[in-house]
Amino acid sequence: MKFVFLGTTGYHPNNRRHTPSIMFPEIGLILDAGTGFFRARDLIQTNQLHVFLSHIHLDHCFGLTFLFDIGFEKNLQPTKVYVDSEKIDVLNKHFFHELLFPAQLPLEFSPISDAKTGSHQFLLPNETKLTTFPLKHPGGAVGFVIEQDSKTVAYVTDTTASLDEPYLRYIQNVDVLIHEC
Repeated sequence: MKFVFLGTTGYHPNNRRHTPSIMFPEIGLILDAGTGFFRARDLIQTNQLHVFLSHIHLDHCFGLTFLFDIGFEKNLQPTKVYVDSEKIDVLNKHFFHELLFPAQLPLEFSPISDAKTGSHQFLLPNETKLTTFPLKHPGGAVGFVIEQDSKTVAYVTDTTASLDEPYLRYIQNVDVLIHEC
């Protein structure tokens, strides 16, 4: 399972680093859509992208506005963007309001988590399973575990790293842990 860091810095991008975004090219999976999201264009290997947002702070979703360029002449299906259901309305009403972004992007929103447990599982291309789990963060956030061919990668961002965190049960024994706090 190959993944590429499209961006790794915090809120403020600079000449060398962009805000968070990680791509799994063979699956068409992208975790977060930071300012480094534009780099996905050269790595696309599928006919559809699945973008999972950990949360909707601007440093994690701003890259969605680059979808026209990313898909230009790529013949992609609309990008599926997965995010907590109550945040879909916020993105549509505010971030993609016609006064801020007057064009309709080629994307479809889907809810990301189960309201009762805070977690959910998705089946993605190449027999890949993605599991979400809740994280403590202002406004709420989720982490991810990606499983493919008996290998696992966990992505935990914008949260604390204490020994009593409930999310630890999701990331025990993963092969690769990407944890930013």
